[in-house]
Amino acid sequence: MCSTLPHLQALKEQFATYIDRNGDERSSMEEVLSYLRKYDTDVTPRQVREFIARIDKDGDGSVDFIPDYLMEVSSPDFDVAIAKEWFSLEDTNGDGYVTREELINIATM
Repeated sequence: MCSTLPHLQALKEQFATYIDRNGDERSSMEEVLSYLRKYDTDVTPRQVREFIARIDKDGDGSVDFIPDYLMEVSSPDFDVAIAKEWFSLEDTNGDGYVTREELINIATM
């Protein structure tokens, strides 16, 4: 992964603003749950644990800014499992479709 300093600073600000509510450069289960519930109020703790487990490189149960968050937002390598995970989070009413309204809601969040 190669990035410019301004881009890294912008990502750090994004992480701090939206995910790392207490400013410790890592996002706990509660912080991730709060973040994801902005998009889907019915997201379950199990979904959050699975989300964290997938990107938690050091296995400490949290999403660290470095490397977890940076790798997640910078990686062009997506697979079917990751796509399904994001789809389920964006399909807020669970009907198997992501509607225009759901996309608008996600985009405005």
